[in-house]
Formats: sequence, C-alpha cells, structure tokens
Amino acid sequence: MRVLLLNPSFSYQTPWLQLTEPLGLLYIASYLREYSDHEIFIVDCLDNHLITKVGTQSYWYGLTHEDMLDKISGFAPDVVGITCMFSKKKEDFLACAQAVRERFPDVTIVAGGTYPSLFPEEVVNTKLVDYCIVGEGEDSFLKLLDYLETNGSSFGVIEGLAYIKDGEYVFNPKLHYINNLDQVPFPARDLINYESYITRKSVLHGLGLKRSASLLTSRSCPNRCNFCSMYRIHGPRWRGRSALNVIAEIEYLVNEFHVNEIFIMDDNFTLNRARIVDICQGIKQSGLNVRWNTPNGIAINTLDIELLTLMKESGCKNICIAVESGDEELRNKVIGKHLTDCKIEEVVNAAASLNIFVTAFYIIGMPGETEDKFNKTLSQIVKLPFNGVASSFANPLPGTKLYQDCISNNWTILGREDAYSNILYRPFITTDDFSEEELIRREKSFYRTFLRAKFFTIIKDALLMRNHLLFPPFLMRIIKDRLFRGA
Repeated sequence: MRVLLLNPSFSYQTPWLQLTEPLGLLYIASYLREYSDHEIFIVDCLDNHLITKVGTQSYWYGLTHEDMLDKISGFAPDVVGITCMFSKKKEDFLACAQAVRERFPDVTIVAGGTYPSLFPEEVVNTKLVDYCIVGEGEDSFLKLLDYLETNGSSFGVIEGLAYIKDGEYVFNPKLHYINNLDQVPFPARDLINYESYITRKSVLHGLGLKRSASLLTSRSCPNRCNFCSMYRIHGPRWRGRSALNVIAEIEYLVNEFHVNEIFIMDDNFTLNRARIVDICQGIKQSGLNVRWNTPNGIAINTLDIELLTLMKESGCKNICIAVESGDEELRNKVIGKHLTDCKIEEVVNAAASLNIFVTAFYIIGMPGETEDKFNKTLSQIVKLPFNGVASSFANPLPGTKLYQDCISNNWTILGREDAYSNILYRPFITTDDFSEEELIRREKSFYRTFLRAKFFTIIKDALLMRNHLLFPPFLMRIIKDRLFRGA
C-alpha cells in the first residue's frame, strides 16, 4: 500500500511560534519502513517555515490547503495519516482532514497525535477520518495497514484503535507498548526537508543559532502530576533507549547532517541515573562536539552537583526545570510534585555554579493558589539565580486529576465547550480563589517581577545569545502579549 503521512498547516494568533521537526510522524515512518513493505511518503506542510498573515490577528503556518492537496495527489496514496499534536490546532486539523476527504473520497484517513488520542470519539464522530490511533502509534498503525491491505482477514484486535462501526463508536484500549525502544529505527528524517529545521536559527533556551536538531531518548514519565496527560499518549511506564543507541543517533546527526546543537525533547530525560551517566560519558568519550539542552524540562529530584557536572562536561548548556509553584504545599499536595524548596534551591544553585543556564517553568491558576501562595512564587523567582522563567495557566485536560477535581468541585473550565482549541494566553480555570481577570494580573506581575529582579542578568544573557531577547518577534511578544495585554 502507498501510505502518506501528513504534518498539516495551522493558524495561530502570533507569528513567533518555534517550529520543531515532527518526530512522532518521523518515527511512524521509520517503523513502517523497517517492518513492512508499504511505500511510505511524508508531506510536511511546515518544512518551508512559511508564515502568512491572515486578517488582523491571525497567521497561517505552512502550505495552503490547495498546495498541500497537490502534493498529496502526486503520491497517489491509499492511506493518509494526519497528525495533530495540540488541541489548540483542533479546528485546523479538522479542516485539513475535510480538505483531504473532499479531494480524495476513496482514501482511508487515519488520525493520530495528542488531540486524537485524548478525544478519539469526538474525532471519529466527525466522519472526516476513518480511524484514530490512540497513544503510541507505531505498532497499532502497522497492524491497521495490514488489516486494510488484506481486507480484514488479519484483523483480530488492534489496540489503541478508535472507529465507527454500524453507527456505534468502538474503541480498543491500548494495553501494550514497545518495551525495547532500540528496536524502533531512528526517525525518517530523509523523508522531509530536514535541512530547513536544522538551519531554522530560532533560539530555544540558549541554543538554536547553529545547526540544531531534536532528539527523543525516552517515552513517558512515571510521575502523575495532576495536570499532565502525557502518560495517556506514551503509556503509563517510562521506557528509555540504551545509552549506546542514543549515542549512535547523535553521531548520525553530527556525521550525516553536521549538527552542532541538540534539543533533547524527553518528558523525563534524567529519570534513570545510570543511563544518563552513560550517555554523558559516551558523548565525552566519542569526541562529539555538540551542545545540548532540555526544552521540555527535567525532574529536579533526579539532579545533584555530581550529575550536573557530568552533564556540563558533555555539552549541556541549559536545563529547563518544572518548579510549578513557589508554595511547597500547593506544589506537593495539589500538583503532586513531591519536591521540596530545599531541593530546588540546591539544584538551581549547583547549576548556576557550573554556568548552566536555568529556565524555570511555573503554573499560574492552579486550584488552591491564593494570593499569599502566588506571592511565594514571586519571592522564589527573585531569590533563586534563574536565567529565565516561563509561565502557563493551569489547563484541566481530560483524563487528568486536575480535570476530575474541576468537575467534582464545580470549578469553571473556560472554553470547555470547544476542547481548549481557541484559547491563547488566557486562563482555563476560575475558582473562589481567583477570577480570569485576577489570573491575567498575576501573569503580568510574574513577568514584571522577574524582569525587574533579573534585569542585568537578562541583558548579559541576551548579549551572549543565551536568551531570546534580541530577537524582535520575541521581544514584541513579551511587550505586547505578556506585559501590557489588557492594561
């Protein structure tokens, strides 16, 4: 069968999103090539990094639908698999599926990614797609293709599959995951214009001006923070590739694509201490001249001065850490971080002593966040030697404890009716402790407090190209969308 995987275009209200290569789609492609005889193609609508202004407050990222359909037509596929990694892209994903359905009515359309995995019934009930792959997709997609090729003679139960049969919704739960990730080939980077990602020159926590690439060395996370739904995508159990396998891919990126910088995109990169030690030592011993960081964040409890030193020696330039709140009670009893103030201070000070750039992630608007608890967050970002901070509003995704708590306590979920698809820089929850307006005020206070306290550090890092500040689009985002929005 001829199988085309599609990374669709989308609209957004700002022109400064940082686009990263579609690793999930590339893994699906490499797995299908390795373990089947199907012909695999990819149309990556975003690899040209084209951004077009549409109207007064919207920007279109990627190819037009007409150009996308023309590209698809050139491959004459039997099956089109469409990814949607974020619920905010829901409407554009569905519009893309509709465009494919109308142009190619006889093609089987399969959806995958975060949004279809969290809302499979909603997606298949649109009738725009035939199947949803829920969660880790490689094995399920392969079995679905075999089923389609044999007209159902090889069916059985395909785990992680959602579809409509005889007018009824059917879902086969995902029960088994790939235990040995070394068996999954490296992402099929040769099937897209990978050079456009390597040379994108968009700074991501201090790296990105040189030739850069993204890398995924493990899947899932064993922790159950109340807001996180990632375990529903990657499975309940953390699995890591071997150090040798990771080093081999870094060598491949360096030798084949002349990459200088690596974005490690894991959800919990440092969970297995022995593995991360072997990876760092392997990078050093191989003589690979790369710098790397962790844009998705790493678990603070896994770090100490010894491990940070080894990470530094192997090329680590920046770590992002998920602090979530400056209030220990909120952080642990509500969010479930199991993380003390003392441990945060230990790790941040250790990283600063090694000249490792530290960015801290915080959540604003978690239920139970009183004004006093929020002020502890402000005190913490002033006190600790962070180079950068980033905030997000608490987002009650279905399947998370936070979502259930909101339902049980009748806390308002803003935008719930459209599955969070059109909310940009706005709160998701209101409780007796805060209104939507109050959370917007807190967010402004968060960034203003940090800028005032770390002004000279920020300027120094900007001159050293360790932050985004000298990039005009990012500066405009801070000024226009974060500091003075609604003022």
